[in-house]
Amino acid sequence: MPYLIATNPVNYGKPWRLNCVEALAAGFYITGHPEWAELLLSKFSWGHAFYKMNGHLIERYRTCHTHEEVAAMQATIERELQEEFDRQKEEKGEFLAAKQVLTCSEILCGWRPAARKPKPHGVPPGGRV
Repeated sequence: MPYLIATNPVNYGKPWRLNCVEALAAGFYITGHPEWAELLLSKFSWGHAFYKMNGHLIERYRTCHTHEEVAAMQATIERELQEEFDRQKEEKGEFLAAKQVLTCSEILCGWRPAARKPKPHGVPPGGRV
């Protein structure tokens, strides 16, 4: 099976961890038999979520005519996902770097966190006597 995401309760959200029902339904969807896939999935409380989560991927796989094309489409999808992950990671890093600069500038401008008052000896954790 190509890259698809499980929606069954055991492996929900995990790629390549489809159960037998999901794998069979995916095969039906990809080969142009969505009514068979929906009939099969309708027997399970989580079945409606499978196409909702994977529909955009299934539609891309449906454009393929050979297993080589499916493998190439999977490689394209994986590359796109990795690029998106890297972009988000970079944005997060830039945000954290900007926050660090802001914190440094605050310190350079004389800002200091409020000093904590020391607790008197003999006060247990939580501050109650």
